[in-house]
Amino acid sequence: LFPGETDRLVEALYALLGDGSVFVRSWASASLCLIGRDYPARRGEIIGRLVPMTQDPSIAIRTRTKKALTVLEDGAPLPAGWQKSRRIGSSGKQEQN
Repeated sequence: LFPGETDRLVEALYALLGDGSVFVRSWASASLCLIGRDYPARRGEIIGRLVPMTQDPSIAIRTRTKKALTVLEDGAPLPAGWQKSRRIGSSGKQEQN
């Protein structure tokens, strides 16, 4: 979505995976999923960071992370509600007007 900012964005999201809030960790994993889907070169690295989250104490985190991994590893469609912008195309890249 923001090619020039992807590195900084991914690093910030990695840091948020360790946040104390289940809500923050949950959306960080979903956001990393969106990036991994749209930037295949980052996919392996993102999968590697998400796999340990499948052991998180929170059932919500484990569930969301497993869904994210299914999208990244198996090409499953995004779960409903993960794609917030109507301006984002099926690949996740911003559409031109």
